[in-house]
Amino acid sequence: MAPPKKVRTDQATRYLPKEDKAKLIAVLAAIGTDELTICRIACIPTVNVLRRDYGYALERGRFEVSALIGKRVVQQALAGNMPAAFFYLKHKGGWIEQIRHTGHDGGPLTLDVRALSTEQLLGLQAAGRAAGLDGPGSDGAESSGEDEDIS
Repeated sequence: MAPPKKVRTDQATRYLPKEDKAKLIAVLAAIGTDELTICRIACIPTVNVLRRDYGYALERGRFEVSALIGKRVVQQALAGNMPAAFFYLKHKGGWIEQIRHTGHDGGPLTLDVRALSTEQLLGLQAAGRAAGLDGPGSDGAESSGEDEDIS
């Protein structure tokens, strides 16, 4: 395992009291600053030291932003903003977006190939092969064409 990477630090924050440094780290974490940059700004020698001494501040900053955004989404959803409501329900309420394909009167989808032209049939066959679907004539063997009627 490689030794922890030392970082160049900013002298201006070197002598901040621990509580002030923790607040600075929380804000930097909240806005998405990476840990190495936080070390440079807060005059912390390594990322390991940052995590050991200020892990609570890193988590607090990230959690506070998530909580504020979540609060805003819920407020918007309760106020009638449907995209916000769907977002909340999909991500926090366990909803799953499903697309169901059904045919006439909710039955299965059907395709009447008799109504398709030869070009359309060949296009469907080529698309099936490209997608790796098995079907008549897709086993790699050449078809003689004797028993096929695609008209």
